[in-house]
Amino acid sequence: MISLNCETYQTTLESLETILRTPKSSILKILLDSEIEAEFEKVYLNYENFDRFLSQYIESTLGKKDYTIDEIFWFHFARTLDPEQFRKGIYPLGIIKDQLFNDLYKLIQNEITYETWKAFIENGISGRNKTIFKMRLEDSRLHGCNAFLIQEVGMLEFNHPYLKTPEIVEDICIGLEEDYGIDLTSIYYENSVSTIVQFKTPLIHEAEYYIGVALNYIYHKINNMELTLNCNTCFDAYGKTVPSSSIIKISQIQD
Repeated sequence: MISLNCETYQTTLESLETILRTPKSSILKILLDSEIEAEFEKVYLNYENFDRFLSQYIESTLGKKDYTIDEIFWFHFARTLDPEQFRKGIYPLGIIKDQLFNDLYKLIQNEITYETWKAFIENGISGRNKTIFKMRLEDSRLHGCNAFLIQEVGMLEFNHPYLKTPEIVEDICIGLEEDYGIDLTSIYYENSVSTIVQFKTPLIHEAEYYIGVALNYIYHKINNMELTLNCNTCFDAYGKTVPSSSIIKISQIQD
């Protein structure tokens, strides 16, 4: 079974060594070639992005084709009240929302009645995130789960800080504080754990697509370049469950 595991720089390089059937030292030598960017500038209009160029560049340099990847490892970032829940799988928002709302209420049950909480949720909360909260609940395409191919890029918090507060929880926290002065953000943070769930899927796109992303990540690292979202690709389950059989590892991250 040939896997692409981009948990670290080292695992990414080891995966590429297996996939490309080429020693790590040779891969690094190619990626350290000072002419790569100059070559890309000449032909960039022929490629969607630098990932695709790198994939083609290393293929032509090595003179090899028909690369095989059987499974992709992904990294789902979350902050949860119960990390062990992920051993059952990663469920989309549409399935877990009622349990989530109940768990959140338990954190503040001494500060607000259940009837008030229920009305607050059922009315679509309030505050500046009211519209997006409604959209997250109603559009199953936004129910996740989502995950990063490159774990290090996911840690950089370019977008939402997933290890601090889930987006749907943040929406609720904002509305609750505006309406009732309850700081659920701090309460949730104190009672929850930053968690990274590693899981696997079969190949979704062609192997060259993922090879290009992994090469771009390595290229940035060895050339001391700042990592960006362009050094990554993401997984979206579009409202479907990631089954327990796909879960590889659950890691709790210390604050």
